[in-house]
Amino acid sequence: MKLSDQEKVLKVIIYDVSGKLVSIYNDSPINIQQFPTGIYFLSIITNVKKYNSKLVKK
Repeated sequence: MKLSDQEKVLKVIIYDVSGKLVSIYNDSPINIQQFPTGIYFLSIITNVKKYNSKLVKK
């Protein structure tokens, strides 16, 4: 995902495949090393808009 120069990430919310909230990141680096292998959904909230993305951890 590429953001414009004007966009700043405010929050990243990560859900597992069942929709359960896994983690919320506000201003820190995102570290998924401790997450089990699987599919995750990300809600990325910027100062401009909200993006949704899928993440597959192998």
